[in-house]
Amino acid sequence: VGGNGLTGIILRATIKMTPTETAYFIADGDVTHTLDETIAFHSDGTEDNYTYSSAWFDAISAPPKLGR
Repeated sequence: VGGNGLTGIILRATIKMTPTETAYFIADGDVTHTLDETIAFHSDGTEDNYTYSSAWFDAISAPPKLGR
């Protein structure tokens, strides 16, 4: 759980974990060029066939590479 001090103090959390059969997995990679494109990609239903989904967002780079 992360944030810039804006989430308050977390005193207790409950998480639900899904058991995995192995430590290995097959991954597909897709490249997006903007934050809006990334959000659209994760919201359009194309990930419904996958068990897990993640995104990496570069918030450090200056425009035009911001959000790559």
